[in-house]
Amino acid sequence: MLVIYHSGANTVIWLGESNPGEADSERGIQFVEDIISIRILKFLLESPTAIHDWLAFAELLTRDWFSRRWIIQEVAASRLATIRFGGIEVKWCDFVEAIEIFFRSYEDIQKLCMEDQEVYASWILLGGSLRQAPAKALVETTVNVFRHWEGTELQSRWPLERLVLKLNSFLVTDPRDTIYAVLGLANDNVLGLGEHPLGADDKMMVGDYRKKPLEVYIDFFRYAVLKSRSLDILVRRWASPVTSCPQMGVEEITLPSWIGVVDASRIEKSFIGEPGRSPYKACSDTVAQCPFDSRDLHDGILTAGGVILGAVEETSGLIVSLDDVWKFGSFYKVKNPIDDKKKVPGYLWRTLVGDRTCDGENSPRWYQRACLYWLTHASEELELVAAYKKRVEEVVLGRKLFTYETAAESKPRGIGPIDMKPGDLVCILFGCSVPVILGEYDPISKTYAFIGECYVHAMMEGEHFWGLDQESIVKQTYAFKIR
Repeated sequence: MLVIYHSGANTVIWLGESNPGEADSERGIQFVEDIISIRILKFLLESPTAIHDWLAFAELLTRDWFSRRWIIQEVAASRLATIRFGGIEVKWCDFVEAIEIFFRSYEDIQKLCMEDQEVYASWILLGGSLRQAPAKALVETTVNVFRHWEGTELQSRWPLERLVLKLNSFLVTDPRDTIYAVLGLANDNVLGLGEHPLGADDKMMVGDYRKKPLEVYIDFFRYAVLKSRSLDILVRRWASPVTSCPQMGVEEITLPSWIGVVDASRIEKSFIGEPGRSPYKACSDTVAQCPFDSRDLHDGILTAGGVILGAVEETSGLIVSLDDVWKFGSFYKVKNPIDDKKKVPGYLWRTLVGDRTCDGENSPRWYQRACLYWLTHASEELELVAAYKKRVEEVVLGRKLFTYETAAESKPRGIGPIDMKPGDLVCILFGCSVPVILGEYDPISKTYAFIGECYVHAMMEGEHFWGLDQESIVKQTYAFKIR
């Protein structure tokens, strides 16, 4: 399919007609030419006469066409593409520019829409769907995934794992297409792995619709682990739910807990970061220990080696606002500092921000002072304090705070998933950049459920393994069976 689209003279994208009740979406596509005109852009971002045009363009970006996963290779591989809506046609490259400018100017456009109460109400209804619009991800992918300028040969720049993760908001009818729809876009579909390298003409994964969705997902999971020698894929959300689809021969099943199903209702941002770019290294230099030839794997049970840090002792309720942080007394033992000479304990101010900035850099020292000021001057809001609190929100909202039991006298602290509960295990799995929570132990099958990733203070840089020789690590190692 990739070759077909690349060989075509022009790919025509048909978006259909305007839907009843929408703003005039044809007006939105007509507006493309104005958006990409740098000369008048400043005027459009300030003029109330352009409010309805911006809204129409915004509504255009939420159309279902942009959510389909198969369209990605159609657009990315095409030499030339045009987009049609109603009776209007524009070049795809112009449409891409308009989308890029729209999101670059998002805050200015939103501010302009506030001047019209009715328009702003419609803007609010679009809400977060605009920020996470598949149209935005589609443009980012099609712009970045291929090099077109070196002759006529397509050169893909993204590996399969990155494609699957980046495009997890795109929809599929057949869950197997979660992987298969982007196979042709990957730059690493010819690989040598392990002790038996694949031949130059062999592909790591090929579309095989004789396989069941779970088999395809296991193939991809195996691919991600063997390629990276890491287990970070365990904590990522990438899989489409497997619902009944008789025409595709697909029956509804509940996937194993170790396969991360995309859940739009989850608001928390993953600790793990992008593939190969995790800001943490809790596992130190260990590599994933997963026997993929195990019979258990075909039954949906993953075996992974790792160590136990302790058992969850107490948890807070779900954190939905910053006020909830201070309701969990076991998490902090601060007696309201009264002046700037006091210090907030590192476990407190560091844990609340995951000991990182929003860009994944180490926490700056002024975070400690900002946290102290927040505690002692709750009614005041300064710029640095606001920045610290914003980072706290990014880390804790949609999660729980917890303490866990160890042989040490002090209670280590952390931030974990909403489904965790006392008695769950806090573990570091070999090859996984962040600690995880395992729970719901079944004594009959001797298996655990994967509950989610977590942040554990003073354990995110491999500290658990510091000073341990290989023999000591082996003595602590457990082979966890995760269902």
